[in-house]
Amino acid sequence: MCALEKCRRLPVLVWFRDDHRLGGNSALSVALETGTPVLRLAIMGEPADGLRPLGGAARW
Repeated sequence: MCALEKCRRLPVLVWFRDDHRLGGNSALSVALETGTPVLRLAIMGEPADGLRPLGGAARW
């Protein structure tokens, strides 16, 4: 663990997987409420076998 003051400065990582919308995203809302920097991550790749293909919003 780290001291409370130090932890408050560490960024929060929000990983966008299937839903890339900013509005109504509960994980993003909670991350923003921490008051620390928020890093947003989305890894785009080819769909794997057995998974549904990306929709238009995700590709955009």
